[in-house]
Amino acid sequence: MNRILDRYVVNDLAGPFALSAVLLTFVLIIDRIYHLTDLVVTKGVPFSMVLGLLVFMLPSFLAHTLPMALLMAVLLAAGRLAGDLEVLALKASGVSPLRLLRPFLVIAALVTLVTGALTLWLNPLANRTFQRQLTRILQTRAATGISERVFSTTFGQIVIYVEEVSPSHVALRGVLLSDERDPKLLRIITAREGRLLTDEENDRITLRLIDGALNESPPGDASRYRYSTFELYDMNLSVEAPFKSAPRVEKPEKNLSLRRLLAAAAALRR
Repeated sequence: MNRILDRYVVNDLAGPFALSAVLLTFVLIIDRIYHLTDLVVTKGVPFSMVLGLLVFMLPSFLAHTLPMALLMAVLLAAGRLAGDLEVLALKASGVSPLRLLRPFLVIAALVTLVTGALTLWLNPLANRTFQRQLTRILQTRAATGISERVFSTTFGQIVIYVEEVSPSHVALRGVLLSDERDPKLLRIITAREGRLLTDEENDRITLRLIDGALNESPPGDASRYRYSTFELYDMNLSVEAPFKSAPRVEKPEKNLSLRRLLAAAAALRR
């Protein structure tokens, strides 16, 4: 009798819980799906890389949607049991309401454990992997955005012209660059060679220029013109991120495991 009752309640919970989890997750992730689709269709990013981004995003959404889905399932299942007078019938047959509550508590404990594992272990791991994958995508877009003998505006206010690009899109020859990020200072840089370098740990793409010259002057003021040469010059490139329409405050702590969070808190206390 007890097993039949537990199985009956679990079956009542399973359907609404699964449906609610899928719908709530889809509602939260639909905006990201639009941007991911745009990466494949208009940016030419491989579908496998974009699919990896979607998979790495799921744990952070599931940590929110699973508890909400459980709440929806409990409300629907308990409401149906009460509405069909099944609670009254079970009580009349000698089943205590507390006994009827046991499968609800077991399912809630399981969801709590899963949500805790997602929040404390899987989410930081998925976030770190997501950032590495996103950096690879940005590197791909940065490399393919530079073409031979074409003025490239892939990097916002930095315009790059290259005489020759290696087949790997990493080595560049005959580089001419206009840096207009500072409205009070115009920079024209020429270099014999260039290299596109990726720092996955710091999520940064760097253009390293070799054997070149730097020309600087305020716009419209030639009297303050300055010319200098260099053997090595590094410039961080800004590549448009796929999720720029979702502004948020970056929290590097979300990528830390529980052990590293506790170590960081202890260091701050010291």
